Amino acid sequence: MSHFLDMKVPLTNPEAIVNGLVRKGVPLQDIEVHKQPTRLIGYNGQDRMANIIVRKNSLNNCSNATGMKSGAYSDLGFAEQADGTYKVLVDDINFNPTWVEELSMYHNVESAKIALDNKKIKYVESEEEGLPVIKATIPNRQQKKIAPRRTISFS
Repeated sequence: MSHFLDMKVPLTNPEAIVNGLVRKGVPLQDIEVHKQPTRLIGYNGQDRMANIIVRKNSLNNCSNATGMKSGAYSDLGFAEQADGTYKVLVDDINFNPTWVEELSMYHNVESAKIALDNKKIKYVESEEEGLPVIKATIPNRQQKKIAPRRTISFS
């Protein structure tokens, strides 16, 4: 029977989560962002609350682009926790560990870009060995390379 998995993944920036979802192939207009937790709809009436939501119909429409398994039974959600991190709520039928790992990587890249933009630091994004890399030039310092971390823990 289908049910929601609660996954603690080191996601902390809602803007970076949305940008990461877009990079994974979810159209921006299909991503809901709520200040107050909003109901996710799951298989057979299960429900959870989340702040960032991709509805199951949207997941089915973009499953080829995103790498999520098609035939979604439930919405995909990201619920903000008391410590400021976001828990991923995904249906076990649609769970794809590689997809979650890649989303986490893109979240880290997008978080770094947001931080650099906020500090008005110039950077260039490229790929090395198929992975995104950001090279930032910090005034009066040598060029630093920022590579995304790949860390996922299951709970």
